[in-house]
Formats: sequence, C-alpha cells, structure tokens
Amino acid sequence: SAAPSIQYPDVDTSEITQPEQLSFQFGFDKSELSEEDKEIVMKHARFLVDNPEMVLKIQGHTDHLGPKAYNEYLSKKRSEAVAKILIDQGVQESQLKIIAMANEAPLADTEDTHLNRRVELEYREMNLVSNN
Repeated sequence: SAAPSIQYPDVDTSEITQPEQLSFQFGFDKSELSEEDKEIVMKHARFLVDNPEMVLKIQGHTDHLGPKAYNEYLSKKRSEAVAKILIDQGVQESQLKIIAMANEAPLADTEDTHLNRRVELEYREMNLVSNN
C-alpha cells in the first residue's frame, strides 16, 4: 500500500541562513567596521532575530603592539562595535556574549599583525551555553 501522504508546511526558501563570514578585520588602533563588513553583520543580525535560540560569541582581538590594558579596551571596543549593529537591528542582548581577548589568541606570526586585529563570531545554541 502507498505510504500516507504527509502535508509539510511550506518551507520559505528565502529563509535566512547563517552568513559564512565569521571574522572581521580592523585597521590599526581602529574599532570601526568597513561598510561591506557592516552589511554582513546586519545579515548576522537577521539570522539571530530569526533564530532566537542562537547565541553569538563576539570575540575581539588586537595585535601584540601596545600595553595589555589598552589592548583589552580596544578588543572590547571592537566587539562592541559589532554588538551595537546587531542590537540596533533588533537582536536581543541575551543572545550576545562579548569577549575581549586583547592579544591573547594571535592567529598568525607577529609579522602579520593586521590579521590579529579582528573580531571573530562563534554561534552556539542557547541551551548549550554554559555560564563560564
């Protein structure tokens, strides 16, 4: 006998998928995003608004130049620049976790300092986020 036909709800194929770009570079001593990067952050915002069960970890990084306290401040400002766009676009603050890494997690050898001036995004499911 034929399997019973199941009515599936219409799937909206325009559904917002998670943007692929998860790393954003910054100029030396800068915490402003380029216009192109802002557009991508706005796509992340739409994804987060559509997926309230997702949490986004926003990790700011700096290069190794300058005092540690200043780098912590700058890495936090970079994270906050991304968070502000997300919140302005309607993302709940509870979905965001800002982390200031300063220069504790360099990507590349120190000649490539510009690669370390970045914010990295990492998605987690709300129920998988522990308190630490």
